[in-house]
Amino acid sequence: MWAYDHIDETRQRLLSKGIMDLGGEINEKMAMYVRDALMILATNDYPAIKVIITSDGGNVTIGLAIYDMLKSYPGKITGVACGFCRSFAMVVLQACDHRLALPHIKIKIHNVLVDIEKLKSEVVLNRGRLDRFMASLAQDVRRDQEYINKIYSRRSGQPPKTIRQLSKSDRELTAKEALKLRLIDRIVEKF
Repeated sequence: MWAYDHIDETRQRLLSKGIMDLGGEINEKMAMYVRDALMILATNDYPAIKVIITSDGGNVTIGLAIYDMLKSYPGKITGVACGFCRSFAMVVLQACDHRLALPHIKIKIHNVLVDIEKLKSEVVLNRGRLDRFMASLAQDVRRDQEYINKIYSRRSGQPPKTIRQLSKSDRELTAKEALKLRLIDRIVEKF
């Protein structure tokens, strides 16, 4: 996968052809790449672009920032899910005007997950502090999940209840299943 340190020569050539490649973990480096790439595309009067996505997802807060950046792009965006598009990568795909998937893609949407190991390292085991932290965390997770479910519901036309059930099921979908649920617009052999 890409190392998102900067826009190198290969990425510059891809951008000149209207292609943004989002591969790997959704993290701060990917967000900076998206921001920089959109700025470069802005200098070319916001051409139509393809966003190629192969990702298992990543950080919810950063993923929402990437989603917002893509949604604010005034040019047309075609998102193409390649190989696998799981977790927050599927939310990022929803930011695209046209959502395509290759035939054998693996797609997964699920409820927001919390990294317990990260929590252990960030919380000093003081009972009162821990209780306040956990209450705040639960509120943040509920808010993020509600926002994500609204994105899926709005793009797919599915009722919120259906999206909540699908997220809770935590199962992988085929391209055909995702198309039937209108989480993608079309299955393509080539892009």
